[in-house]
Amino acid sequence: MDELEPQLAQPKASLIPGLLSLVFHVPNSVLKQADMPTPGVTLFKDCKLPNKERVHEFGTHVFIENEDAGNHQAFRFVPRRSHAQIETPIETLSKWSYMKHPWDDCLIMLGAIEDATQPLSFDNDGTPVTVPRLFGRRYLLPGGMYASRVDVEVYVSHTHFPDAMKSDLLCPVPGQIQWQSRNLNVNLNCLHDDVEFEETQTEGTVLPNWGTKNATLTPQGKAVFPATNPPIWVPHYYDIDESDPIGGMRRLTKLRVHPPLGVEEILNAAV
Repeated sequence: MDELEPQLAQPKASLIPGLLSLVFHVPNSVLKQADMPTPGVTLFKDCKLPNKERVHEFGTHVFIENEDAGNHQAFRFVPRRSHAQIETPIETLSKWSYMKHPWDDCLIMLGAIEDATQPLSFDNDGTPVTVPRLFGRRYLLPGGMYASRVDVEVYVSHTHFPDAMKSDLLCPVPGQIQWQSRNLNVNLNCLHDDVEFEETQTEGTVLPNWGTKNATLTPQGKAVFPATNPPIWVPHYYDIDESDPIGGMRRLTKLRVHPPLGVEEILNAAV
């Protein structure tokens, strides 16, 4: 009698609390190529392995891998996960906490007030010219390391996770806003929505072959700074990691950060 036969079927812990995997041993002496199941496809109840009728409760488990176990082959079957289950976090493995997280400067409001009662005066080819003075107004949330809620979401799958679950990582990229108008200078590097300024250069000809090839400089037009991605602080996934197979299954951990407490009303008003 083979020494492993009394342990023909060995339940094993899986990555999902409360669910078991199965390691099924088959002596090499009775194993045939035609008996081999297909990884990720063959269910335990459908496989042709010898003596499998001795185990019934793992019928819907799916075959993942086999390996040498002395004079046996050890076939591993794990819980088969539906698409909905794969895309749902495992509640008992997931958690949330507060930790310091970096946030970029965020522009909430930028504008100017024109006041003709305090004019600017300058000489234009001997002709005195006066224009209203500009007074800038802006509301900038200063960036920094702020205590923020971080959700740790843990997913488990018997196969590779869908690309969509790993492609929603967001790395906010601030943009440069640099402009001069009359007495005002704007120089910001921050997250921002669409920003535009009236072009102050109303005469002249755009020089050819000078600057970037996609330069669209038009006197009397507007200077536009497109919105960054994202334009304001938003909840987002900032780290995603998929493990190598562990006991035949894969774990995906996603970290989702929320804006610091106290700014939600400001951000909602800026949308």
